[in-house]
Amino acid sequence: MAPLKITVSGSSTISRSPERCLLRVSVRSEGPHQELVSKEVGLASNQVHQIFKELSPKTEEGLATAQAPVTKFSNTLLSTRSTVPLDHDNKPLPRVYHAHSSFQAIFRNFVTLGEVVSQLATYPKIEIDKIDWHLTDETKKALGSESRNLAMYDAIQKANDYAEVVGQKVVAVHITDEGQVSHGRTLQSARTFVPTAGMGYSVSPEGGPVIDLTPQDIEFRGSVEVTFEAVSEN
Repeated sequence: MAPLKITVSGSSTISRSPERCLLRVSVRSEGPHQELVSKEVGLASNQVHQIFKELSPKTEEGLATAQAPVTKFSNTLLSTRSTVPLDHDNKPLPRVYHAHSSFQAIFRNFVTLGEVVSQLATYPKIEIDKIDWHLTDETKKALGSESRNLAMYDAIQKANDYAEVVGQKVVAVHITDEGQVSHGRTLQSARTFVPTAGMGYSVSPEGGPVIDLTPQDIEFRGSVEVTFEAVSEN
């Protein structure tokens, strides 16, 4: 008689507070004069660049210092384009010029993050595009190992539950790793902000819902499918 086979899925969920936050910022302007919109974006971009530069002092090796609130940042070059809008009769209106640049910075100090968002809220031509909470690569690697262990223990427990009923024990004969996935909350933003006081750094777009900059826990989930063979305990 062929041995009894038991196939079960094991899973695990681990929650951790984020260690990093990716802030994405855009600088935009539009109007009838290309030189003016380019100048506006250039000036605002210089201000944003200076903020991030002061928050990310470097060691002699070019890495962020241990106390730097921003571990690294980058930006795109200023770009321009033009469009010709149409009126209600589908007739062309005067040409409109657009200028744009963007930044992204990785924060490890979330108090400073809130202060920077509040500061940028007062600048014209600036949009906060996105705020993403993250774990460091080292933490994700450690959690990956832990989640695999926990998922396997979960599968073993399930298989033992089934085998116990028929008076047998189990031996794993095939394991399929279904991977790990981390889930964090991504916060979208609007163009204009009204910062509120307090450590939570809640920022409310005019006429829109509150955007909470308080760090959101990240869930790290692992899953595995395991096939066991049940054998007699005797």
